[in-house]
Amino acid sequence: YRELLDNGVVLDQGKLPSQAMKNIVVIHCVIGDLDWVEAFLEEYQDRLEGEPDPNIIKYNHAVLAFYRKERKAIDLFKEVISQLKGDIFYELDSRTYLLKSFYEHLADLSAEELDEMYKIFDSFRIFLDRNQIISSQHKQRYRSFLLELRRFLKILEAAPHPSDKVRLQQMHQKIQAAALLANKSWLLEKISEQIES
Repeated sequence: YRELLDNGVVLDQGKLPSQAMKNIVVIHCVIGDLDWVEAFLEEYQDRLEGEPDPNIIKYNHAVLAFYRKERKAIDLFKEVISQLKGDIFYELDSRTYLLKSFYEHLADLSAEELDEMYKIFDSFRIFLDRNQIISSQHKQRYRSFLLELRRFLKILEAAPHPSDKVRLQQMHQKIQAAALLANKSWLLEKISEQIES
């Protein structure tokens, strides 16, 4: 992507498609090049193709905040969800990132925030059920993610028990074998962290 940017190949008359921005941000966040992502967003946020949508920019800043493990990712994703309509993949990803952001700050959440997190599980399920555009396969992937994350949180919320590690190992194996599961590698990583702690 950097080469494509340098050569202008990914640009259309000097403008960057929003999907390309999303891909560039996620790929570079995953590899840990967070300072580069910040500079990239500064340079290209005013060069998006079509009518500028501030929520697309906010979404990408929220992704960066998530990978930096900044708590503000929660508020940014809530804003994006409330304002960004019409792109089903942004809507799915925003809801998923919001739940993952809540998880990353679980120890610091107030009782109200915990309650809000569980309401998001319910609203996400309703969103999936009511949406006619999302394919049944995609719905299954995200329903499985919600189910497994909720099961994982239930284990973590309960009073510590000697069988917890065994239950987490069983969950890890089940998730590894799952064919249709969104954010599978993230879930596996978080469960592994708990097993090793």
